[in-house]
Amino acid sequence: MATLKSTQYSLLKKPAIVFVIVLLIAVAACLGWQNWQLKHNDIEAQNRQMLKALSTHLLLPQDEDPTIAIIKDVDTLKSRQAFFNDARNGDQLVIYAEASKAIIYREEGDLIINVGPLNLTTTEADGAQ
Repeated sequence: MATLKSTQYSLLKKPAIVFVIVLLIAVAACLGWQNWQLKHNDIEAQNRQMLKALSTHLLLPQDEDPTIAIIKDVDTLKSRQAFFNDARNGDQLVIYAEASKAIIYREEGDLIINVGPLNLTTTEADGAQ
């Protein structure tokens, strides 16, 4: 009789354990998605603020959204293009592809470091074919 009760108890216990595991996974997924969304919205807000500050110094194209990147390895960039000679790690590179315009902006000091035409040529040395 004792084996019958333990079997019934284990059968009731399995769905409850599965439910708890599924619930924990769902909660973790929701929290992860929410965290990603907050970071994404924060980055977009920072980019809008930076573009607003940049637009006080320079007329920016209004008909396209720029690509924005943070310069992290300025030495490599300097060795490839003179455009980056005065840049520092942490400066922001703002690229307007349709307008063929590249801008290096330093938020610290609110400085435009360089502005130039966008040159998107690739060579076989860069790995393009």
